[in-house]
Amino acid sequence: MTFLAATLTVGFTFQAAAGLNQDQELCSKRNADALVIIAACTRLLETGAYDVELRAQTFNNRGIANKRKNRLEKAIKDYNEAIRLYPKFAEAFTNRGVAYGRLGRRRAEGKEENFKKAINDHDEAIRLDPQLAEAFYNRGLVYRSKGAHDRALNDYNEAIRLNPRLAKAYRLRGAAHQKAGRHDLAMQDYEKSYALGSRHRWLLARLGKINPGRAKILVNRGFSHLTKGDHERALEILNEAIRYDPENHGAFLLRGSSHEQAGRQDQAIEDYKKAYSLGNRNKHLLEQLEKHNALPR
Repeated sequence: MTFLAATLTVGFTFQAAAGLNQDQELCSKRNADALVIIAACTRLLETGAYDVELRAQTFNNRGIANKRKNRLEKAIKDYNEAIRLYPKFAEAFTNRGVAYGRLGRRRAEGKEENFKKAINDHDEAIRLDPQLAEAFYNRGLVYRSKGAHDRALNDYNEAIRLNPRLAKAYRLRGAAHQKAGRHDLAMQDYEKSYALGSRHRWLLARLGKINPGRAKILVNRGFSHLTKGDHERALEILNEAIRYDPENHGAFLLRGSSHEQAGRQDQAIEDYKKAYSLGNRNKHLLEQLEKHNALPR
């Protein structure tokens, strides 16, 4: 009986350790599903087994995930706790500043106060870590929102000096140049941002890589042919729409319907899955994905 009890205890300990390690990995994954990250970080915090700095990092990670889900007040609470635990946590300060900045852009009530809090947080992050390029970029975003384009430009310049591969800083510096009528400099920064890997839709449209307006016209035209039963012509038009805008979820939904009408069920499901991944929640789309056990869980 004693040996059995000892064996069970060791097995339980290994299982608990494995679960803890998995949560540590998930909590620190910035590109994982935000809800998965939030759940993993929460389980870690509930164990109470962390030292102060690791708990602060866990709160910061959960705050980032809450921000991704637009739960800005929850994100701010997480950053508050991270900063309380580790007052020299520059990243948590600039992350909280981003959350306050978003509140300022989205809510008229308290707009200036939120912008002020955002700038104060970015200032503190820069004081704590003058090499933190993200803090300069984030402060530039706030100045841009306030219409202080020269100050925003200065911050983008500093962010790029500190991190010459920060693609998003080139994109917004390009926007600042364009606002000031410096179109050649703007285009140079847009091209640099693209070369560094940015695929922001606004940037792609500026560079002529996509044409959302043209795609929308083609989607409407494809829908017209689809309602007439001309699914092959609809397919041709929707293929063209997707070339103009690879993130038009309506085009994928309708192209899926074209394939479905033509009996190409596998291709239809692939397009429905793509439409879903881009945010489409059309009733027919959900029914088809559910029917074929292809609805993401």
